[in-house]
Amino acid sequence: MGKAIAKVFPNSGHRLCSWHIGRNSMKYLVDLKSKEGFLGDYNNWLHRSASIEAFESKWGELKVTYNIDDKHWLSKMYEIRHKWFFLYWQNIFTAGMTSTQRSESINSFFDGFVNSQTPLDEFVMQYDKALCARQNDEENEDFKTLNSMPNFHTSHPIERHAGEVYTRTVFNIFQAELRESDSMLAERIRDGTNHGKYKICNHIVIFRKDGIEDGEPIATCSCKKFETEGVLCCHILKIFKKKEVAKIPKKYILHRWSMVARYRSNVMMVDTSNNALTPLMKWSAQNMCFRMHSLYHP
Repeated sequence: MGKAIAKVFPNSGHRLCSWHIGRNSMKYLVDLKSKEGFLGDYNNWLHRSASIEAFESKWGELKVTYNIDDKHWLSKMYEIRHKWFFLYWQNIFTAGMTSTQRSESINSFFDGFVNSQTPLDEFVMQYDKALCARQNDEENEDFKTLNSMPNFHTSHPIERHAGEVYTRTVFNIFQAELRESDSMLAERIRDGTNHGKYKICNHIVIFRKDGIEDGEPIATCSCKKFETEGVLCCHILKIFKKKEVAKIPKKYILHRWSMVARYRSNVMMVDTSNNALTPLMKWSAQNMCFRMHSLYHP
């Protein structure tokens, strides 16, 4: 699979499933788990390495302490560490997925329509029904987003802005990060530069008031949540609130997480003054076309 992915999708990243790695570790680490102190050192290496350098250094100590030879499963996993350890993926967008659970859920979705005994001619019709059912679910979710107001937990304007630009699902993720930021402390680090540098829960946030391109504030965090998942982390949001940033800068609003991605419009309410088509009106038109197509093409 790895060779095929490298050939067909040369610019993509191939990551191993974290769930399968965890399951295999239960089978292949039985001999090491019986050694006193191994589990503690193993978890410290796997979950508390703050950098790639620390991860590789701790591996050397682990290998020597517990006499792990090069043929052991753990040694082989270390050799391909760039395919599974999160620190090697901090600058690669993965939408937060670390396992094959999403693709397996799609496979199970078709279980209600087709199986190994389905004839080829019937398979085509059943597959089409499955796609229609999925499209209908998406349309219903769009309707809920366009016809409901999010529940705001704070009075901060950045939360209101998130409720306007994000879909319901992504807004809930953003909101959880925003609420978590309330309980955090930001410690200012003086390093002689003009940038604001802060330490928050062992993560470093660097804040600049004006970006180079559009003048909007920009910030980076060592946790790399935005780079990998496309949603701002609680550490950056803590600084944004501290600096009274009222709106999410355009740089941090991924097109794929907004209603704009589907309906190509920034207008969320019906505007009758200029006869503009809003997302709600477009949703109605698309949904009507879908219903009519299903009626005449069962």
